[in-house]
Amino acid sequence: MRLHLGASRHQLRQPSAKALRNGPWIHLGAPEFFEDSEPADDRYCSFFYKRGDRLPFDDATFSFAFSEHFFEHLFLDEAGELFKECFRVLQPGACFRIVVPDSDLRTYLPPEPVGYSTGDERWCHPDKHKTRWSIYSLSYILELMCFQSHGLIYCDKFGVFHKSLPQQTQAHYSNCIDAEIVLDVSYVLRFDRSLVVDAFKPLGK
Repeated sequence: MRLHLGASRHQLRQPSAKALRNGPWIHLGAPEFFEDSEPADDRYCSFFYKRGDRLPFDDATFSFAFSEHFFEHLFLDEAGELFKECFRVLQPGACFRIVVPDSDLRTYLPPEPVGYSTGDERWCHPDKHKTRWSIYSLSYILELMCFQSHGLIYCDKFGVFHKSLPQQTQAHYSNCIDAEIVLDVSYVLRFDRSLVVDAFKPLGK
């Protein structure tokens, strides 16, 4: 079973998102995302997270988790608590692929400002970004939550752009329990324009 956090109608309708539409997925998204979904389809669940909430799944349920441009909409304390919940529901050897705007990426000119909003100035609007992520802050908080992190796309503190694709031969991926989806990046809509980090739940955890 695979978990998709922060699912959107736009994302799942993209031709490149075929891998997200097929297979054993649970999609968690905003209530309005599910207005035209079949009520009997339990793959799609309304989702709104606040600190202290518990994901409605048993421990070690999922072999893979994915989130694209969702965690910037949470405050840092909320993101940390949700990362902890994701760690709980992932199986040992699972990968969690996280895609967020990169506060250092040079495609943002100037870099993304604090409190960035796409046209709506209300602080509580879901379009408003509440946390700015870099490879350093995201890796640090993931490792605090016991994940092992590996950057795929990021800009470092010296302004150098890094890009790599996951490969079975790399140490980080050799023990992945869901290699089919982990080695595929075709469903990541903003792969080259984002910070992309893979977080691994160690075997034996």
